[in-house]
Amino acid sequence: MLQLSLLAAALLLLPMLARDPSAESARSQNKLFSPTQAPPNARYVGSKTCANCHEQQAAGHNANAMTLALELPPEYGVLRQYPSLSLKRGKYRYTVERKGNESIYSVTDGQQTISVPVAWAFGASKMGQTFVLRHQGQFYESRVSFYQSIKGLDLTMGVPAGTEPRTIEEALGRVMQSVDTKDCFGCHATAAVSEAKLQLDKMTPGITCEACHGPGADHVALAKTGKLKTAADRQIFNPDSLSAYDLSQQYCGACHRSWEQVSLMGLRGIGNVRFQPYRITYSPCYDPEDRRISCTACHNPHQPLSHDVASYDAKCLACHQTTGAVTNAASTKAKACKTGKANCASCHMPRYEIPGSHFEFTDHMIRVVKPGESYPN
Repeated sequence: MLQLSLLAAALLLLPMLARDPSAESARSQNKLFSPTQAPPNARYVGSKTCANCHEQQAAGHNANAMTLALELPPEYGVLRQYPSLSLKRGKYRYTVERKGNESIYSVTDGQQTISVPVAWAFGASKMGQTFVLRHQGQFYESRVSFYQSIKGLDLTMGVPAGTEPRTIEEALGRVMQSVDTKDCFGCHATAAVSEAKLQLDKMTPGITCEACHGPGADHVALAKTGKLKTAADRQIFNPDSLSAYDLSQQYCGACHRSWEQVSLMGLRGIGNVRFQPYRITYSPCYDPEDRRISCTACHNPHQPLSHDVASYDAKCLACHQTTGAVTNAASTKAKACKTGKANCASCHMPRYEIPGSHFEFTDHMIRVVKPGESYPN
């Protein structure tokens, strides 16, 4: 079975290799820092220190959803705004109630009850939040989550809607295995994982400056000496130095899921729409060597995500401005849209709601959408 799985994985990788046989040799020589792992003996200084020199970037990032990817009890924005939430599912009733600086998550079947404080709230509140709990020495992903569109609780995305827990512990939530815990905290916090080990006592909630640029103590020390002349002197990681492929697939894809990760997971169907680096590789205009189709070409991580569709038109028109326009990377023609040159993404990047998510995700497979077509894998 293992050999068959490896063969299947190799076959899945063939389309990418065929499209870009020189991708490996073309990648950046810059050592790739992982945003999900803290280097051994890392020394962090905090975003406030970064803001002393990078005030504009820090101010914008503070309003970015990544900064709010994980919240601790005193800061729970959603649970302060909605101090009493409840949901009845089958024989179980769930409540999340604010008490002082804590929010208490409870589940009862009328005979047995488990009540535990919400230890961490995962996710910026634009879509909603899922709670991570601690019960009898184990981490649990809450069986119900808060969804902004309904301003209330419902089953956590991925929980089968037609099933009922057999025990009160199952009703509490899903026991998180070690790899799940490290993956979740590694992508929702800064310095939560080092050398594949969880270090919650050292983490900073949310994706801070140093989550993407690495620990800054050496950089700050050098800055104080005034010797930061070249990029090599700076003792800080700059993702902008990466190749287009490494930036989107290996770096942003470390959390948002790369083509390789999703392919090896075998995740087919509408559920993979939320993995943007994976979806974008199937766009006809995708080129792993062209930075105009990389993540940061359209999204500035130092600024809040723009929800104004028109604000992305200039990015599209950089390649599709006129019929016969030639791209720098592949010397192929980028056809102009026959319908219009405004609000491009509203037609070419449709939105899909994953069942149970109460949220529409923008599909990053950029394409001409045909009427009535099914979701393209």
